[in-house]
Amino acid sequence: ARVMRIVLDTNVLISGFISRGVCHHLFEQCAIHHELISANELLEELKEKLATKFRFSDDDIAAVSELVQSRTSIVAITQLERPTCRDPDDDVVLATALRATRRAS
Repeated sequence: ARVMRIVLDTNVLISGFISRGVCHHLFEQCAIHHELISANELLEELKEKLATKFRFSDDDIAAVSELVQSRTSIVAITQLERPTCRDPDDDVVLATALRATRRAS
């Protein structure tokens, strides 16, 4: 099977950690069989949302962050030339994916 580079949106990661549903299995399978790619900006968003929206403790946030970072290659991103998505946070996801594809070349 071919190993793919995969960028998971913050919402998918959050869902993977707060429930045992599809997103949990997606994260698990991607981490085992593929290369997960992320950026510091996405990791910071993950930690911020876990703290503010889901009231995770500092220890739980640190554990989630450590797990994600241990299974993920972190890439440095630059802003897109122009805003692309209605939600600017989604531009970070696209920039991460673009950086991951350039890294693969």
